[in-house]
Amino acid sequence: MYLKQLSIQGFKSFANKTVLEFRPPSGQKKSKGITAIIGPNGSGKSNIADGIRWVLGEQSLKLLRGKKSEDVIFSGSQKASRLSRAEVTITIDNRDRSADIEYQELIITRRLYRNGESEYLLNGIPTPLSSIQLLLAQANVGQKNYAVIGQGMIDTILLASPHERKDFFDEATGIKHYQIKRDSAARTLERTAEHLAETDLLLNETTPRLHLLERQVRRWKQREEYIHTLRDIQTQYYGGMWSALHQELSEKIQRASAVEDELISLKKTQQEQEKEFQLLGTGNGTTEEYEHLLALQRSALSAMREKDNEIIRIQQDIEHQYELKGEGDIAWIHRRLHEIEGEKTTTEQSLIHIKNQTTQSALIMKDTEIERDTILSALTADTHTLEHLQHQNQNTSHHGARQTIETLSHECAILLDELVNNSKKEGLISRVKKIISTLTSVAELLRPHKDTTIEIKNLQKKIKHAHVESEELSAIIQENKMEQKITEQKKSLLREQLDRITREEHALSQKLVIQKTGTKETKITSLTTMGERLKTEYKKYQAEYAKISEQLSTYHFQQHRNKERMLAIQRKSHDINTELSSKEQYVHTILIEQARIEQRSEDIKNEIQQEVPRDIWETIMTPTQEYSLSNEHLTALAEHMITAKKRVNQIGDIEDGIMEEYEEAKQRYDFLSHQSTDLKESHTHLIKIIHELDEKIETQFTHSFKKINEHFNHYFKILFTGGKAALSYRKETKRQKIEERQEDAEETPPNNLQRTIEIDIIACPPNKKITNIGALSGGERSLTSIALLCAIIAANPAPFIVLDEVDAALDEANSERFATILEELSHITQFIAITHNRSTMNKANLLYGVTMNEDASSRLFSVKLEDINEKH
Repeated sequence: MYLKQLSIQGFKSFANKTVLEFRPPSGQKKSKGITAIIGPNGSGKSNIADGIRWVLGEQSLKLLRGKKSEDVIFSGSQKASRLSRAEVTITIDNRDRSADIEYQELIITRRLYRNGESEYLLNGIPTPLSSIQLLLAQANVGQKNYAVIGQGMIDTILLASPHERKDFFDEATGIKHYQIKRDSAARTLERTAEHLAETDLLLNETTPRLHLLERQVRRWKQREEYIHTLRDIQTQYYGGMWSALHQELSEKIQRASAVEDELISLKKTQQEQEKEFQLLGTGNGTTEEYEHLLALQRSALSAMREKDNEIIRIQQDIEHQYELKGEGDIAWIHRRLHEIEGEKTTTEQSLIHIKNQTTQSALIMKDTEIERDTILSALTADTHTLEHLQHQNQNTSHHGARQTIETLSHECAILLDELVNNSKKEGLISRVKKIISTLTSVAELLRPHKDTTIEIKNLQKKIKHAHVESEELSAIIQENKMEQKITEQKKSLLREQLDRITREEHALSQKLVIQKTGTKETKITSLTTMGERLKTEYKKYQAEYAKISEQLSTYHFQQHRNKERMLAIQRKSHDINTELSSKEQYVHTILIEQARIEQRSEDIKNEIQQEVPRDIWETIMTPTQEYSLSNEHLTALAEHMITAKKRVNQIGDIEDGIMEEYEEAKQRYDFLSHQSTDLKESHTHLIKIIHELDEKIETQFTHSFKKINEHFNHYFKILFTGGKAALSYRKETKRQKIEERQEDAEETPPNNLQRTIEIDIIACPPNKKITNIGALSGGERSLTSIALLCAIIAANPAPFIVLDEVDAALDEANSERFATILEELSHITQFIAITHNRSTMNKANLLYGVTMNEDASSRLFSVKLEDINEKH
């Protein structure tokens, strides 16, 4: 590695861009070259050394010969304006990879603006100064001390205190980059300890809160389990209650609909019977027709009586004629035949009357039997319905209601005890509401039998009334049957009587014929003919009378039948009205029950909406499956629900967002724990690194210091042609009180120790005995400083070294010796010497001259001395 190029623009007196190229000497000489920079005083030669020092990161304005940072920027003159920035760039050849970076060239640039802004660039990339310093320190290049050695720096090293020489020897021994790493690691360790303390403090603050949240989360999880169990029980319980209520409501609606259909049918029957009753009230004919038949009957009867009187008169005349003739027997026969005809007519009329009566009685009995059969058929159906309802009512168990009442009694006792002994009434109101709700549910278990009981009672009344009616109709049928038997006996007697009369009439008629044989009486014949004619007319009127009488009898029978039917209709209407009233009352009861069930459903709905979340009560009230639960099961669920709710209430309410708060606290705790673990590992790792660096520093310093000591004595003897020189150091260690965490550390952190190195320089010229270096003359100090400088370069050579007039105080002989040493050391390092010494110029292979322009800016010219020597 060597310095390849230096570019300066706007830095101090170099207003214009000035480029210095440093090439190693050509040929076979193994030398890195000596570049001499010459020029008159005040031309700006030392500004080149300041530029190299500045670009390497020098922050001391004193070393840069300024008071403020903008002093390094060209300030202008009477002929040139001032510049706004200063920029210095060095190019270092890195093909040997002395610097641990992939670049073959390191181009380091530093810029400063008058507004105070500055920047560092590495190969055109903005880079922190610390990174550049570490990279250069690895290559044994420092931004101060012996990398750029100024004119007064030689004496400063010697006159400095033993402790102040430490920084110089740190770079001289090549441990600077280790110290940079160690200091960085120590600062990181201190920050790590601070962060670890802060992290542990936060952990100590977070842990109690986390434990509290963990307990609350456990309670929350347990409460959620109880709530989940409660929700399952509530879903089944309220689902069963809701389904049962809706099923019951549906049954009520269906039953009410069926009864309303029955009411409609009964009202229709009632209307039909009313119409029939009105028709029956008008009769089969009008009053005028009835009066007309009565008039015809009276007229026929009057004609019959008139004809009968005339027949009797003629019969008497005939009998009188026979008596006048002395035929009394024939007169008696005539009289007897007339009497027989009267009896026969009466008997025939009686038979006709009985026949009509029998027909009417048969019709009445048939109607009665039909009515009885209808009643018996309805009675059978009602009896079956009654048996079914009684069986259903008997199978209904109230065991579940009793269990629920016992449970509620126990719960009320507990609640009463809490009300007496507990001053806090929180939660008791909700439990009272729950008991009231459960009592309502128990009432629901008992209430559904009311309408069934009413229906049973109505059916019992109806059946009892039907029994009475059927028995009455059966009695009427029995009476009609007895009357029919009596009527049949009367008919038989009348037929026998008619037969007897007919036989007697036939016998008398034959006898009369025999008696009349041979008798020719014109008057009797005339009377007989008249009598036959009157009898014919009589029979005509008699037939007419019989016909009218039959019509009147039929009319009377129909009127009687109509009255009976009207009475039956009235009885039926009364029954229908009773049944209508009963069914209307029953419908009213069902409607009341329906309203009660709807109100209960609304109460259950409100209770569900208050007790369970929306998604669950929506599922309950719109179930996908029917909940078919017995009363015992519902009672058990109610008891389980009370127990589950009591458990939830015992746990109490938990703040909203406790889970999110716990997760946040847990994440923070885990993060802090992880950070604490990482920091502890980093703490241990940094301690290990610092120990390793301390060992490397110690080894490197001891080895390099020994070599420097040897070379120092060697070059001292060369420059002084004898004498003795030596270096020594003392190391002191003391503890510092630094606030950091040490409890978990297995060993004391190395940055808790401060090592102080004091370096002593012993120089004794030949033939002198000097114990204090301050006793040396100025020239002796200069030679001693140069000997020390050469020793450091020989022991730990830097890639390049800038010497700013370090040989100014040497005489000619010592200048020759110094130049010889430089030539010798140029094989291991590159020298840029700012000098007025001819001996140094003679050893240089490249010569740069610096002059001052009229505008107060420095100007550069160069001469390659190798080319001149070859020409000569």
